[in-house]
Amino acid sequence: MANIRDAKYDLGLDMTVDDQKKIGKFTNLHYKQSLYEQKIKMLKESISNIDSSIDEASLVFDPNDVMLGIGTCLPRNSCAQEHVPVGEEHTIKQLSPFYAPSDCFFSVDTEYVEESLEQARNEEIKNLSKLELEYKNLVSEKKKLKTELYAKFGNRIDLN
Repeated sequence: MANIRDAKYDLGLDMTVDDQKKIGKFTNLHYKQSLYEQKIKMLKESISNIDSSIDEASLVFDPNDVMLGIGTCLPRNSCAQEHVPVGEEHTIKQLSPFYAPSDCFFSVDTEYVEESLEQARNEEIKNLSKLELEYKNLVSEKKKLKTELYAKFGNRIDLN
């Protein structure tokens, strides 16, 4: 009976370390490709949202009508008769008798909003073009590796 450790399995492949590295690199590039596609999709959606915001800001009649939300703030509750002890950390739940949580907004000039949105849009477009260039390089490198591996292994390897 032959020893299992001594048994050699010949699949008809002459696989070298370089070939294994190429296959590993191809796998990594394939994984990164889907990540790049997701990032590009998100950036395009972000640019579309910024464009919509620019359109909305341009429709405002009074330059002081734009209100930006800054989150939740805790304005002092007028019903509170006690003072909050100074120097102690408190949670919102502990502060609720003294402060009433509400949404906070502030008024900004329409021109400022449009300039800020244009600046954000230009930044996103710049990031998108950089990402698309990296994606293009990744795809071409992946295609090159795929061609090399199929040239050597033919239909004995599946890279799809």
